Amino acid sequence: MTYAFMKYWEEKAQKRRKSWATIFPRIQFMEPEEAAASREALLRYCELDTWAMVKVWEKLKEAAE
Repeated sequence: MTYAFMKYWEEKAQKRRKSWATIFPRIQFMEPEEAAASREALLRYCELDTWAMVKVWEKLKEAAE
């Protein structure tokens, strides 16, 4: 992976984290249906983010061997 590629994806990840970080505190003020949908979307995002970090770790481990 090139530095430019990694920097591009890190910037995209930072934008996503920022947007999700602003939703979490607002959930308590949402209508129940909207809060449930936002919670599910946040959980899905966290699931995908964790999966991506596992994949990055696997590639780093592979490169170090």
